[in-house]
This record gives sequence, structure tokens and C-alpha cells, in this order.
Amino acid sequence: MAIGSPDDIYIILKRELAPWFGETLPTNIDALLQNYVSSGTFNYSQYGYIDLQTRIQTATGENLDKISVDYFGGEFPRRNGQGDSSYQKMLLAFLILERGTRTGLSKALTALTGNVPILFEFWNPSDAGAYNISTTAYDISQYGGGLDDWAYQGFADVYVSAGIGMGFYGGFNENIFPYDEIDIGAFNFYGSESLLEDVVTDDDIYAVINAFKLYGTVVWTRIHRGETPPTLEQLTDSNGFLITDDDGDILMV
Repeated sequence: MAIGSPDDIYIILKRELAPWFGETLPTNIDALLQNYVSSGTFNYSQYGYIDLQTRIQTATGENLDKISVDYFGGEFPRRNGQGDSSYQKMLLAFLILERGTRTGLSKALTALTGNVPILFEFWNPSDAGAYNISTTAYDISQYGGGLDDWAYQGFADVYVSAGIGMGFYGGFNENIFPYDEIDIGAFNFYGSESLLEDVVTDDDIYAVINAFKLYGTVVWTRIHRGETPPTLEQLTDSNGFLITDDDGDILMV
């Protein structure tokens, strides 16, 4: 018998009666108890629901949104169509991350997009170059000036899923499938808002960068929507940064 079930509530109420009623209750007394059983079951279910809404890990719906406002002051609202589980993971990640550091910014963007970004700092010798250091950009002048021209600035390449979108669907009054998509099972469909749900927008990315970057710095951002993030087959230096050729193309194994 489950705790909080009608039978459980009935037994609890029956135990509170005076002992002279015995095990077999009169019909009128039993009917009276049954009236309280439904309200008792409802109250217990509400207790369980309220208990879940007190923690990010278990909160749901608008209660999770309110917790986000309590912790972050509205910095990170739920994305359109974002489910509770996805939103919980994002909020928990943001809650324990340090701010104002490269590591914190990288982890925050990863929590938001699911992909690790590529970060480049001009004043970081491992990025911008120095004697006897293998680097992605030995000659800093290729960016239009020396280090003094790029003080407190950096790049962020952010990789985001393109989402489902309408690319595989035909439009109104079309008698054919979308161009060159017949072999992958495309079909006619007027569209649905579900195809646009849970998309990480540019504003979402900028909000996270502004919240986690060091105050007073500039992070020039390039968003790669639908592109494949770098893989382990791409060459990196001892610090884990991508190695490019003189034209800026990423070198591969």
C-alpha cells in the first residue's frame, strides 16, 4: 500500500477514532471518513509536489523559472521550448561556475550549447605566440596590429546545433518533395512550432558571454550554427589549442 494512497489515508483516519467504534464502522461513520480520504489524498500529493519545487534538481514548470530568477536575477531565462531537465542542468552548471575566468566562460558556453567553444586571447602567449612556444598565431601582426592594439580582447568560436527547422519539408501547394531530399524520407508538411523549439539563439550566447567574461574585456564572437565542432583529429599544441597554417586553416592529423 503506497503512502498517501486512499487506502493509506483511510487507515490513518480510522486509527484516530475512539476505540468503541470497533473494526467495523457504522455506515454513516464510514461515509464520513471517505469524504476526508479524497481531501487527504489531494493534500498529500500537494505536499509531495511542493517538496519537489524547493530544489533546482527537482523543480518543474514555472517554479523552476522562479528559482532561476531568485538565483540569477533573470540573467538566464528558459529558452523557447526548453524542457525542465535541460533547463535544470544549465542552471546547475551556471550556479557553481566561476566567473571572470577563461575556464568559467568555456564551461558556461559548453553547458549552454553542448559543444566546447574555441577561445583565443591575444595576451595569452599560448594563443598569440611567443618565442619557443608552438602556437596558433605566431605572427600577431596578421590581426592588424601588435598586442597593444588588442589589449583585453579575445575571440570565441561558439558551435551551436542548427536545429530541425523546415529544410526537409515541402511548402503550401507543393506536389514534390523539397529539392534533393527524396532519398532521406522528406515529406510535405505545412509546419509546426515544435520544429523551432529549444533553439539556442544568438542572444542566449551573448548573455552567457557577458555574464561570465571578465568585466571590461571584449570577446569577439563568431557563432557556427550547424557546423561540426573541432575533433580530436585536428592538431593542437601542448596547451590544447588548435594549430593553423599561415592562412589560418586548421591543420589535421
